[in-house]
Amino acid sequence: MVISNLQKRSLKGLLLNLFIDFKKVIMIGLAITSSIAVVNFILFIEKFFPSAYETINVRNSGLVLDIGFITAIITFCITIGISTSKNEFQSKFVFPLTRQIYAVGNFIYVVVGSYLFMVMVCGLELIETIIYMALDRFSDDFYFINTMTPSSYIIGFILSTSILIFIVSLVYIVTMYIRKYLFPSIITLAVLFGLFLTSEWFQKLLMDGFNGLWRMAFIQQLGVFWGLTILFHLIAYIPFRNMEVAS
Repeated sequence: MVISNLQKRSLKGLLLNLFIDFKKVIMIGLAITSSIAVVNFILFIEKFFPSAYETINVRNSGLVLDIGFITAIITFCITIGISTSKNEFQSKFVFPLTRQIYAVGNFIYVVVGSYLFMVMVCGLELIETIIYMALDRFSDDFYFINTMTPSSYIIGFILSTSILIFIVSLVYIVTMYIRKYLFPSIITLAVLFGLFLTSEWFQKLLMDGFNGLWRMAFIQQLGVFWGLTILFHLIAYIPFRNMEVAS
C-alpha cells in the first residue's frame, strides 16, 4: 500500500493520540505491579529474621516478571477492548484518517505498546534483583538464586512480548466482532465455552494444541504467534470495513 504524505501525517497523529492515552495505561500497570511487588517484599521481610527453629530464607528470581506480565495482559486487554467502542472510534477517527491507515496504526500500537509494557516489567525485575542480591550479599540468613541467564532472559523477553501481542490482538478481534455482530458473536462464544466445559474431545483438542505449541522450537513458536497475530488483525478489518466510525 502506497502511503501519501497526508496519510503519513494522519498515521503519526493517530499514533500520537493513542500513545498519549497509553501513558495512563502503562502508569496504571506500573502502579499495580509495583504495589504487589512491594507488599510481597514486606511480607517476605517479616519472615526474613529467622528464629532458632526456622530455616534460612531463599528467594528465586522472576517474581516481578510473572506479576508484571499478568498485569500487562489484563490492563492492555481491557484498554484494547474499550478502544473498539463507538465513542472511542469517533474520538480518534478524523479526516483525513482512512480505515486502512487506522488498521495499520492500531497494529503498530499493539506491537509497540506490548514492547513498552515488557520493558517496564523488565525494569522492575532489575530493581527487584538488585535488592535481593544486596540482601544475599549482606546477610547470612538469606540466599538469592538467580535462575536467569542473558540468553534465557532475551529469549523470554521476545517470547513474552510476542505472547502479549498475540493475546491483545485476540481480544481486539473478538471485541471488534462483538461490536459489529453482537448476537452471532455472543452465540459463537457461548457455544465454544459450552464445548470447553462439556466436551472431552474439544478439551483434548485444545490441550493437544497447547502442548504441541510449547514443544516447538523457539523460532517455530514465534512463527505461530506472529502468524496468528497478523491474521487476527486482517480478519478484524472485515467488520471494521463497514463499521460506523464518525458521527
